[in-house]
Amino acid sequence: MICHHMIRHNKIWHKTWLESRTRFLAAAVLVAAISVWVIVSSERGMARFDIRPPITFAQYVAMVCVWRIELVWVAAVLFLGLGGLMRERALGTAAYTLSLPVSRRRWMATRAAVGAVESGILALVPAIAIPAASLWIGRTYPVAEAVKFSGLMMAAGLVFFATGFFWSSVLPSDYAAAGMGALSLYLTFTSQDYLYRWFPAFGMSRLLSGAEYVNRATGFLQGCDWSGVAASLATALALFLAATQIMQLRDL
Repeated sequence: MICHHMIRHNKIWHKTWLESRTRFLAAAVLVAAISVWVIVSSERGMARFDIRPPITFAQYVAMVCVWRIELVWVAAVLFLGLGGLMRERALGTAAYTLSLPVSRRRWMATRAAVGAVESGILALVPAIAIPAASLWIGRTYPVAEAVKFSGLMMAAGLVFFATGFFWSSVLPSDYAAAGMGALSLYLTFTSQDYLYRWFPAFGMSRLLSGAEYVNRATGFLQGCDWSGVAASLATALALFLAATQIMQLRDL
């Protein structure tokens, strides 16, 4: 009985991985390419800052590289959240999936877990690529500092994976879910323009990069908005629970 349960459990994880691996691998290549590019082109980028004293490499990474990388990562994890039973219904394969001896709640939990792990791995790609690319152009950037930025980006930005996960459970096609996910991303990153009266200190880009906690002299991260990160993680959990409840009530 235990052996049969383990085989069935492993099958769920394997199926979920197979469904997402193409998007995950493509996203990993894209995030790595952008991370390397912003470092390799740093000399030209730093020259645009006509200030005295000149901007340092670490300041450039904190001010420019992290901002560009986080946008690519956010878009990537949002699309990782797409798929699931609604997509299978559109493809005509939902009946087979639902015939397996696995509850919808288990399917949703497995999808969420696999996606969260993949999002975490994608967040670590810049932590490897930035120091490596820095050495390539004759500069250095501490791995520990790159890991700090990546960890903050993952913790504060997991909500975007949950956003894609939610819309893929509500809308009937990947295209519709992707459209609403992109709209949600846009509204979130521009929210300071219309929510400033109620949340004057909120800014998703600042939260992801820890902009307000970067030491302006060194360019290194010295803390983060823990309350903002907690709120973002709570929102991600709420979106996951809502998506799971919706799928349990759907007639597929």
